[in-house]
Amino acid sequence: MENIRTFHAVTIGQSHVKKGIPCQDAVISYEDRENEIYIGVVSDGHGSKDYFRSDVGSTILVNGTMELLKTFAEAQDNTLFQEEFITRETITELNQKKDSVFEDKRSPNKTKNEDVLNHLFKSIISKWQEGIYQHWQENMPSEDFLIEKGVSEKRRLNFLNNEAIEIAYGCTILAFLKTKDFWFAFQLGDGMCIAFDEEMNDFAPIPKDPQCEGSTTTSMCQSNAFDNFRFAYGTKKLIALFIGSDGMEGRYGDLDFYTIPEITKDYELITKTFFNNGYEKGYEMIKEALPAWSLKDSKQKDDLSFAGWINLSDPEAGLKKIINKEKIAAEQKLKEAEEKLAQEQQELKEYESNLASKLNKIVAIEEQLNELKSSFDQSQSAVLAFKEKILAEEDKQVNLKKQRDEIEAQKQKLEGELSNIERVKQNKIQNIQKVESEHQKTKSFLESLLNKFFGN
Repeated sequence: MENIRTFHAVTIGQSHVKKGIPCQDAVISYEDRENEIYIGVVSDGHGSKDYFRSDVGSTILVNGTMELLKTFAEAQDNTLFQEEFITRETITELNQKKDSVFEDKRSPNKTKNEDVLNHLFKSIISKWQEGIYQHWQENMPSEDFLIEKGVSEKRRLNFLNNEAIEIAYGCTILAFLKTKDFWFAFQLGDGMCIAFDEEMNDFAPIPKDPQCEGSTTTSMCQSNAFDNFRFAYGTKKLIALFIGSDGMEGRYGDLDFYTIPEITKDYELITKTFFNNGYEKGYEMIKEALPAWSLKDSKQKDDLSFAGWINLSDPEAGLKKIINKEKIAAEQKLKEAEEKLAQEQQELKEYESNLASKLNKIVAIEEQLNELKSSFDQSQSAVLAFKEKILAEEDKQVNLKKQRDEIEAQKQKLEGELSNIERVKQNKIQNIQKVESEHQKTKSFLESLLNKFFGN
């Protein structure tokens, strides 16, 4: 019989400590080594104030689910889940695909397996609802209590009328069951399931739900909770399987291509801890280390919880596989680094070649600039000489204008003098004419006297 062990751990998130609210994650694991039954259940209570009893809801859910899975494991025959590896998305997503291009081609055996699991999911929902209804009846809140808890007005009205009480207990679920013949894992809401195969290669068995993005998640408290269960099952040989609340990957941010490798490293570290230290010591080391992981949470600082099972039949071989995997990964990284270095060296060589070409162009441009500068200087000299010539010409023009003005003034003066001379001349002519007239008159008078006295 293989040496398979289960484990689980939980710690309160630092954001909850600061806000004075309880840990809302609940987790439980179970092993019946004689009958080779191994079970783990994780539930993450919602954090909003309307879900003011989500810590109770998650606790009721893990306990009820554990009870049902024990019964389920004891009741099933070994003809179920005999495919090597099968997964199923949520019914919600499948229905969307059926509306487009999806075509359901399930085998009769797959249909039987899914029918069994669907019955289990419905039983989990019913048992959880039964548990929270009973808790509600025994612990009905007052309006003052709801106000104190910060519950919204809409939900206060619901709760005081005993309506939609599932909201108060809202939570998610991840669970696994392993027997000697098969294993399966299922999930409703956020969080993550990571498995390691015989060669310690990691993969996520349960399909991702596109409805679970950021702080949005599907939930047990929703009316369509059954439609949003998704699962994986099979006989594929696994070394370990982990289920964890979203606080585990939330330490690295939203679930994406970056966070998945990081959370996988965490679960691989846990596996190595068991391989190196054995079950009991390794388990204690993991539980002691988990609070420190919460302190390293740089994003949500949420509660952390996980459960899992691990095959410790041959830890030395497991360690060798991990070391070999790490060696291959390191060699791959080294190869990628060398390829990147070679590429960068080639790029540097091309850059240097381009730089040299550009430097040559710069030198040629500088020579052209010098030639242009010389031509410019010559042009400037010519411009200055031309400018001086223009200035000299302007001075000459000024002198000529001055001389012209002087000549014009002399001309005007001469013309004035000529005008005066002409006037004097005219006056003299007039005087002469006057004298001649007087003379003529005198002459005529004398002639007249002579004629009068002397006769002819």
